[in-house]
Amino acid sequence: MRSNNPFFLVLSTIFVLIYPISCHISSTSFPIDLTWKGGKEPKPWVLVDHKEDVAGLVSFQVELGGFTNFSVAYSESILYAESGDWSGGPSVLCRTDSWDRLIFNAANTTGKAVITEDQIQGGFRYQNITLQTAGHLRINGIKVKPDHYTLPPKGAFSSSSPTYNKMWKIGVDTVKLNMIPANAISDQFTPTLDGFHIIPNRLGVFTRGCDWFDYSFSFQVKIVKGGFSFGVGSDGNGDQLSMEVSIGADQDSVVFENALNFGTLQTTALPNRLVLNQFFDVSAKINGDILQVFIDKNPAILFDLKLKYQKFKGAPAIFSMKWQEFYAKNALVTTTVNNTVLYKNQLNTRQSLKDWSAHANEFPMVVDGSKRDRMIWVSDLLVAGPTMYYSFYTPEYIEKTIRLLTSYAKTNGLVGTSLTPLWNLQSSPSDGFPRVSFYSYSYALSLLEVARDYLMFTGDLNLIKSEWKAWKKMLDYFASSVDSKGFIVTDKLRLTSDWSWWLEFGNTNYTKLQIQWSVALDCAATFTGLMGDKASSLRYRAESLRLKRVINSDLFNNTMGLYRVSDLWPHLTAQDVNSFAILHNQLPKEQSYRMLDILEKALKRNRGYMAFANDTQMDPYSNVFSPYVSFFHASAAFETNRTDMAFRILESTWLQMADDKHRDYTGTCWEQHPIIGQWQNFISHAHAWSSGSTALITKYVLGVWPTSPGFATYSVKPNLGNLTWAEGTIPSPKGNIVVHWKLENSPKQFSIRVEAPKGTRGTVVIPFAGYCAVLNEKRAIYPASSSEHAVVVLKSGGSFNIVSKPICATI
Repeated sequence: MRSNNPFFLVLSTIFVLIYPISCHISSTSFPIDLTWKGGKEPKPWVLVDHKEDVAGLVSFQVELGGFTNFSVAYSESILYAESGDWSGGPSVLCRTDSWDRLIFNAANTTGKAVITEDQIQGGFRYQNITLQTAGHLRINGIKVKPDHYTLPPKGAFSSSSPTYNKMWKIGVDTVKLNMIPANAISDQFTPTLDGFHIIPNRLGVFTRGCDWFDYSFSFQVKIVKGGFSFGVGSDGNGDQLSMEVSIGADQDSVVFENALNFGTLQTTALPNRLVLNQFFDVSAKINGDILQVFIDKNPAILFDLKLKYQKFKGAPAIFSMKWQEFYAKNALVTTTVNNTVLYKNQLNTRQSLKDWSAHANEFPMVVDGSKRDRMIWVSDLLVAGPTMYYSFYTPEYIEKTIRLLTSYAKTNGLVGTSLTPLWNLQSSPSDGFPRVSFYSYSYALSLLEVARDYLMFTGDLNLIKSEWKAWKKMLDYFASSVDSKGFIVTDKLRLTSDWSWWLEFGNTNYTKLQIQWSVALDCAATFTGLMGDKASSLRYRAESLRLKRVINSDLFNNTMGLYRVSDLWPHLTAQDVNSFAILHNQLPKEQSYRMLDILEKALKRNRGYMAFANDTQMDPYSNVFSPYVSFFHASAAFETNRTDMAFRILESTWLQMADDKHRDYTGTCWEQHPIIGQWQNFISHAHAWSSGSTALITKYVLGVWPTSPGFATYSVKPNLGNLTWAEGTIPSPKGNIVVHWKLENSPKQFSIRVEAPKGTRGTVVIPFAGYCAVLNEKRAIYPASSSEHAVVVLKSGGSFNIVSKPICATI
């Protein structure tokens, strides 16, 4: 990288992880010395390259000669290494804005010291360290204590192709960075006898109050330094009316703002100075259109909300800016109309931390991105789940995530779709949960598909039984919201988004939503059948099949030969809608085969497959390749036996991410990448929804997947591509399944070895039509015809050797 700054230096470091909780640098690149005389001389800075994405609590081993400040900016891409990435805060999981350089003041430190950040830093490859004051700084080492899962994977894959081995590994490492162990995120507040002790950069929102309006929120505060902050009308995702109270040199003030939409709305100088280390009263009251705020019994804010809002509702919030530390106690929320108590608490217990979503994460979970959003998104688990099962096989991460999402149910039955990890398990439905918990209908319905994957890989029916009541209520809600054809209809525009948040479809027969509805009904048929409710199982299955027929008759564009996205965009070519339809057997195989050809012609470019084509200039995703959607596209091609195309999709999407010489290499999977132009700085380079290369390679290249819950039965159906051999280990609840296959050209022969645990039955499909096979040098198995594939049945666990040749008589 070039720079006009003569003090710029690129420093490479090598990390060696010491499991499970520490990260140690072994490098000859230390120490780093930065010296600045001040004045007009440019500030010296160094770029530390960790070679791949890391995340966690960062500490610096330094030597200082007196008053010295240095700053650190973080980035995943070299494009933003000098300025730092944007990470889209606020987030309780990591720093908010990486480009807002973190300043470390070491004024009282001389000699050797360890300076540790007070919050987790999300995914990064580069650290830009800049000396901010005149003096000398020596850095002897940098450590990153991971906040994520660190144990090695139980599954494995290797092959004749080093690039395929890398593609498998980057998916594993991506999921690893997004697997958050229980209690990995510390409490945001500390309960004490004086209430919550709140240090800089902390946030708590009253989780069950996001539907409140016309209420009064009061508490007592004791400032330690800087001031304090609080809010009303919070949606739990950054949209709130915020009051930031600051202690100034000459006068104290309060800034009233709505940072997400309008910025600063009012600034007021307080008439009296606030006394440090002494409690005083604070209150905010929303009464119709009027907001009133009192601080230490003095009026501070009077604002007419109708100037900006029609009806403002949302929860109370308590938070701190990076210069603030304070105590808060005796919170009281009452209705404006009749002073009915909605909440009353001294704020001095761990349970009160849970009330404010400020408690350490209770459960292990999988989030979407190491840098951004650091949230649970249910549909991302359709990709992250299989990758995790095939590699780490830690099903409790998915199980707890499913339970958490289900617990955030509205009274109408709609379950949660997106949560921050500090939101705790709920015991009853509520319409007061944060609005961000309910992103879209299709995401809510996909929870049943995520649960079905979990069941297939684990065999755990107990989860299904325990959550079924809530899921059934959701299905009943959707069943009451359909038209005469059985299509879900709604006037709630924002709930009709999907992975491409920009496209909101409303009542325009969004095809993917209707397909997801059919899939959810099919999942319900599976669940109720396994639980012994045959009548319900038959009913759900019949409705799913009926809905498929109506989708095909009404939502398929015969002129294009593809499904239309919606009534609003009938001629839009969408990778997700059509891949999803093919994958879920909407149409006969021969018609799906033709659809794949049409999709390839419309979407394929030199660097990958577009997410959309035709008339999508209004959508930011029209200029990207999406690894998330390409996972379903490649799966659809494999399932349709279009292996040539499936390998093209797989390689065009993930090979560049696995190339350690690529400019944007992070050793992980990118959220998306642009067709033209350069990266935007908010794009995540370690995104769980993009980790599908691992699952695709294990399921379709090695060829192994469960065909009944818990791998009681399984299939081995390799797709060779250009590989000559592959081997792998697949963890299962019954034990490991080990597969090794090899193609030999002299003589032409395909051999496969399977080792399976007791209690399993498998089928092995020979990948060459017309080949016969011999099992354990004893029994010959023949295909039905020269165009068919021989199928070998493994009736129990054990070791099996299968040899297959084109001429049966020579075996």
